[in-house]
Amino acid sequence: MQIENEFGSFGVDKDYLHHLVNLARSHLGDDLIFCFFLKDGKVYRTLSLIIPIFLIEFYMGWLTHWGENMAKTDAFSTASALEIILSRNGSAMLYMAHGGTNFGFYNGANAQESESNYIADLTSYDYDVPISESGDVDGAKFKALRSVIAMYSAASLPPVPKNNEKTGYGGIKLEKTSSLFDILDSNLLTKAIESDNPISMEAAGQMFGFLLYTSEYTAKGKESTLSIPKVPIEPKCMLHAFL
Repeated sequence: MQIENEFGSFGVDKDYLHHLVNLARSHLGDDLIFCFFLKDGKVYRTLSLIIPIFLIEFYMGWLTHWGENMAKTDAFSTASALEIILSRNGSAMLYMAHGGTNFGFYNGANAQESESNYIADLTSYDYDVPISESGDVDGAKFKALRSVIAMYSAASLPPVPKNNEKTGYGGIKLEKTSSLFDILDSNLLTKAIESDNPISMEAAGQMFGFLLYTSEYTAKGKESTLSIPKVPIEPKCMLHAFL
């Protein structure tokens, strides 16, 4: 049972985590094993109950940001790690078994260790998984994991399906119909929100997408320097994010 996921990636409120432990024990009893991820003396990532061994998120790979090489993990190492869990009568949730796509603006981004280092995630949610986004199952990772699962499964595994058939749709020609900024200029007067300081997307009633912040700046003298902290320092990533 997973109680908390990734809270420690954004905060170190140990009182909150202790509250979750006490709440779980009040409903499930004291005979529980809690799994914490620790780093530099702080609680990170996941708070889970292990009954018996249950790995909540067994990562098949990792995400990729714009401008990076595609994240890949070794098939043999991944299968070997799963075998260690199953050999001890444990269970694991493959995260993920099947790849996917973040549609629209749901791909998100990370800030790494600095809030100014904005790096956008790809819309692909493949994570180098055993079953690709297109449904292919002929990769090395799928075969390696299937072999391990077959060793510890009480029932015979079903036959492996064929890869999905694919076809080419030819070239797609895009034609410009209007300018983004022309559309914005025509709607700013009716949709703009005035504020003394920048507000969050949630405060503007928008849950995803992009916000355009504008401000008037009066230069002082012949030369002035405008400094804006906590903005992207990797232009190529930001450019891709807006395209």
